[in-house]
Amino acid sequence: MHPVVDAHLVAPAHCAGCGQCILWFMVILVLSNLASTMMCMAIGAAAPNSSTGGAVANMVSSMALMFFFLFGGFLLSKKDMADDVSWLADISFFNYAYEALAVNEFGDPDRQYTFNVKGSHVAEYPVKGEGVLKEFGFDSGRFHADLALISVLCVAFAAITFVLLVLCETGLWFQIKQLLLGAFSSQATTRHLHDLTDPDNPASRRRAGRPRSLSAHSYETLLSLDRLPGRTDTPPQAPALTEGAQEAEEGHGVQGLVLTWSGIKYSVHGGRKVIISDVTGMAGDTPQGRGVLALGSGEEHSAGCARRAQHAGELQGVVGVDGQPMSRSGIRHLSGYVHQDVVLPGTSTVMEYLMFHAALRLPMHTRREARATRCWQIITQLGLQRVEGSRIGDHFVRGLSGGEKRRVSIGAELIKSPAILFLDEPTTGLDSTNATKVVEILAELEQEGVTVMLTIHQPRLDMFRIMARLLLLSDEGTVLYSGPSAAMADYCASLGLESSARFPHMSEFVMDAISHNSNMGAELANTFATSEVLQDLHRNIQSLFDAHDAQPGSRKVTPSRKYTTALFTQIWVLSGRQSRNIVRHPLLILLTYIANAVIASAVGLTYRNAGKDTWGIQNRLGSLFFILIYLAFMSLSSLPLWREERLLFLRERAAGVYSTGAYFAAVILFDIVPLRILPPLFFTFITYPMIGYEDDGTLWRRAAFSITLVLLNVVASTFSMFIGAVSPSNSVANVFGSLLTLLMILFAGFLVNNDSLASGASSWLLELTYGHSAYEALVINQFSNVTGYRFTSYQYSGIGKPPGTDVTGDTILDTFGFHTGTDDSIMWWITDTLCLAALGILYLVLTYFALKLPENGLKDLGPSLAPGIKRSSDV
Repeated sequence: MHPVVDAHLVAPAHCAGCGQCILWFMVILVLSNLASTMMCMAIGAAAPNSSTGGAVANMVSSMALMFFFLFGGFLLSKKDMADDVSWLADISFFNYAYEALAVNEFGDPDRQYTFNVKGSHVAEYPVKGEGVLKEFGFDSGRFHADLALISVLCVAFAAITFVLLVLCETGLWFQIKQLLLGAFSSQATTRHLHDLTDPDNPASRRRAGRPRSLSAHSYETLLSLDRLPGRTDTPPQAPALTEGAQEAEEGHGVQGLVLTWSGIKYSVHGGRKVIISDVTGMAGDTPQGRGVLALGSGEEHSAGCARRAQHAGELQGVVGVDGQPMSRSGIRHLSGYVHQDVVLPGTSTVMEYLMFHAALRLPMHTRREARATRCWQIITQLGLQRVEGSRIGDHFVRGLSGGEKRRVSIGAELIKSPAILFLDEPTTGLDSTNATKVVEILAELEQEGVTVMLTIHQPRLDMFRIMARLLLLSDEGTVLYSGPSAAMADYCASLGLESSARFPHMSEFVMDAISHNSNMGAELANTFATSEVLQDLHRNIQSLFDAHDAQPGSRKVTPSRKYTTALFTQIWVLSGRQSRNIVRHPLLILLTYIANAVIASAVGLTYRNAGKDTWGIQNRLGSLFFILIYLAFMSLSSLPLWREERLLFLRERAAGVYSTGAYFAAVILFDIVPLRILPPLFFTFITYPMIGYEDDGTLWRRAAFSITLVLLNVVASTFSMFIGAVSPSNSVANVFGSLLTLLMILFAGFLVNNDSLASGASSWLLELTYGHSAYEALVINQFSNVTGYRFTSYQYSGIGKPPGTDVTGDTILDTFGFHTGTDDSIMWWITDTLCLAALGILYLVLTYFALKLPENGLKDLGPSLAPGIKRSSDV
């Protein structure tokens, strides 16, 4: 009912269960839901297909819904609607849906209502439903016309979506978006505008231009990219390549190691499903060579288990280095891990990405010149000189090829000169040329003393030439062979297996044979379990452990600190990457500022010069509630914040590049400050004076208004961040985020009177909803200690016109159930803002732990050892 009166419904009993009313109620809701869905689909079809496209679509959809909701006839009195904005109500499906719902509810001529003003001397008086409709500007004769207009809007939005999809298929919409994006792109993006790519553009196949090699000027620019605060060293003087490389490699690249793994078992679902079982092997400085090639359907788990990567399962067995059992942190300190699917930051260039890793993975005392030199050395080694200044690529910029991205991911792991390099399917998805380049790089690394361990399904013949040892797994994850690659043919010959000429290597013959005979894999596994090859392997591993135990002063590989750099350095370097993302993809932040300026102006224009009568009070309360709704729904753009780079974050954290706290702080800093603190101030400088909110001649009320809006925006965003962090996908996050945001708005105190909530079972929800604290703070700041308001009567010809009554702002607050009192108003405002601040901190803490928990998702290797392997008592 009317926002400033209590309405008591006295309905005849036979109307309580009107089947026709219920049916129309359902029809109206379905039509309005279809209209909203079709509109959002049209916006989604028009949004860019990029990492920020989802957030942009969410923001634009929410803004459009806000506009339509504003002119729905509830937040804004139709009697006071200005002619220059009334046309917006004509295209709002909320307007037609709400009018149809109101007619369906109040159109029964037998229903009668009683109006009274709480705390006033005006007597109660009855009114019929038709009078209520006329008082709010609704027309009871437009019910069917409203339904028809909603249906027309549904068809119109669906047609727009279809046209956009057709334009996307033909590539025309890509060209339109290219022009629009060019207006919001940085100068660097504008220079490469012809390289913009999009799945909507089937004709776009051109590669990004290749910049020149690193010049003296670009070298100086490069060194300034990661300049850390507190450093006073002078600009570099072009250090020698070898000197810089030696300094960068100090403390890294331990050579001459022998890596062993014994009795490795990996299972999931509480041990009910075994992925690999009893895998044993060795690699490193062995007589046969360093490289190990893992083959078979279960091989993708072997390297990951030896590396102890982050997987949600149980891992058992022993991993040792030179006879010294190693923990997960110890293996991570010595090794690098290259995943099968490449995940890289698309806005960074090749050099920037390598410098990012150099700043965080090389020792802290390493100079900037040495880091740059080390990166250039890796670029030269990987053959990436022609693309060192090219962006890696995303949906805005095509960037590098698949092979180049693979080499960049290898380069990131080579920054710290690892003694062991694990690679999962390094040639999968690459053409023959790029696959050959990767193989050549691995061969060079093996010659330089790096132990290369890789898994692969269909190895090239040259792979066998560079890999000295072979680990062959069956479909069940059991070992078919583990030993020197060159000796496999003799081993199979001893079993009576002879390869044909069409198989370049014996392993391929075995893999082909077991694919046609399921029993053969189990037989070969059982045979190898008792073979002399495996026994020799166990004896070799045991000898390493015995030698380590017999020589207390022998070399011990001790892991360094978990992270190479300090927390502040991590935050600084991560902030640099976040700032580049914003500068090179400014669309989201620009749209946020434009949207807030447009909405602030639209709200001020719509509610301008609000009076102090009944309609003015309704408009003041409605405008404050609309601002709350707008900021709450705009915060949903934070839902995909953790999802877009989640995989990159998880991998870089697992590799020890930076901590969860550093990543969390950097992302929060570059989301809250530019997107959550500054945009609400548009409502202070634009909306506040246009509407004519209370101004007692001081800046206090405006300052309180600004503080409340900023806190509201921050809290709503942190709440969305938490929902996004715990959701398994963006779609799930959107559903739960929208639902919970609606609940926050429901208990704000505008849609439901606070007195009815405070005395009911839902009272505890008020303390947990940021909407209630924010809205109460806004209305207290607006109405407390203010006079001059007047409740005017409802006008209906069938009933006389009762007199109006003068009321104070505190009476209005009391009518809605908000805290009031001349002396206590400021204290209640402070209490509400402190509640908002506490909720914001709570949501931030919950979000941090939601990101932190997956870090310990994998159990470390237990104390169980493989048969015949013992662990020294002093380890």
